[in-house]
Amino acid sequence: MSSIRQLKIMVIVTFLFSGIAFADDDSKAFMDANSLHSNGEYQKAIEIYDQLLARKKNVGELHYNLGNSLFRNGELGKAIFHYIKAKELLPRNADVKFNLNYARSKATDKIDSQKSFFSNPGSAFKKIELLFLTVVTSLVFWISMGVLLFRKNYYLGWIRNISLISMIISVSLWVMVELDQKNPIVVTSEKAHVYSTIGKNAIKLFTLHEGAEGNLVEMIEDKWALFELADGKKGWIEKAKIIYTLPEKI
Repeated sequence: MSSIRQLKIMVIVTFLFSGIAFADDDSKAFMDANSLHSNGEYQKAIEIYDQLLARKKNVGELHYNLGNSLFRNGELGKAIFHYIKAKELLPRNADVKFNLNYARSKATDKIDSQKSFFSNPGSAFKKIELLFLTVVTSLVFWISMGVLLFRKNYYLGWIRNISLISMIISVSLWVMVELDQKNPIVVTSEKAHVYSTIGKNAIKLFTLHEGAEGNLVEMIEDKWALFELADGKKGWIEKAKIIYTLPEKI
């Protein structure tokens, strides 16, 4: 392993992102947070990234950089959560994928939470990218169809056929992404007990440790969360011991 590769593993930080659509004040705050991280002032950097994310939840670069600072600050569970969010928003970014996998390797509970590309090829794309591709290919298809009604053309026929196939593929990938949509949950406390139910008859099923991942199913009384692990196990866990994304209301 090269020294550069070793350095990447140890440092787990790459601030190579530019061109983020920030207002002037937010852009300055983002750069300030990056500088704080570089100087080892991780907690201060975390506070600024958190403030920015409160206003811009869907910026992958913010989740990624926050994950870096959290990891260096010893907050493994939160770091993994924000790397997961960064991967959702930056699905083809190699640095995000590498840091997420490295952080996962530090978790005590080895629960297989990763799927192969072939199980959901749509995961390589953002939903907005698939939507854009669907709109463009459908426009090309219908325009070519309209022209072909009045003028037969061999090449235009091929354009129609290719755009139709592309439209079907993009819609299929979009559906895959929608059906595979998860509400990630990551344990943030050193230990967290998982119970069969809530209340007097609760039975402790097993114990998870910081960094363990699952999928949030529902929240009860704003205190308990029902979740499912990648291996199919389910249980109730205290809300205070996790970081999560709430299920979307249908």
